[in-house]
Amino acid sequence: MKYEVFTNAAEKTNKPVSKTNLGDADRAIRIVAAGLIVILYLLGIVAGIIGNILLVVAAVLLLTSFAGFCPLYKLLGINTCKYKKA
Repeated sequence: MKYEVFTNAAEKTNKPVSKTNLGDADRAIRIVAAGLIVILYLLGIVAGIIGNILLVVAAVLLLTSFAGFCPLYKLLGINTCKYKKA
């Protein structure tokens, strides 16, 4: 009896588990925008409910930029990542 060992789902299906769809410039813009939102909140320029909503937006921007994947881009079919063709 032969056993196959798979270390992750990508090896088993030959498909990537998650695909990067954010390029370097897009990631940088998201990080800067999130930083500006946090600074505006800390300075008291943006406060209240709007401030809290913007902090959530900043968190989402940071998470997507670090992950390199944006679910909204996936739904819209947008890909700003440049792949090197082998």
